[in-house]
Amino acid sequence: MLYGEANRERAAVRRCAVDGDIAAERSHVWNALARTDEYTQWWPWLREFGGGSLVAGDVWRCGVRPPAGYVVRFDIVLDEVE
Repeated sequence: MLYGEANRERAAVRRCAVDGDIAAERSHVWNALARTDEYTQWWPWLREFGGGSLVAGDVWRCGVRPPAGYVVRFDIVLDEVE
């Protein structure tokens, strides 16, 4: 378990929408994003990952540890996937 109930009560809610262009074929990008089990291979700071599929309603639990040494834990809630 990545989070205790006490930590959840103190958590701040932030909303973030991502919109941009990637210089690659759409199918290649979606194939890479769908392989959630490989995220820690290309994002070395991602130390904890509890994610499933790339579908609306899924919740991903993450722990990121940058070189500074601390760990930032957060949830990603997929509201919409197009």
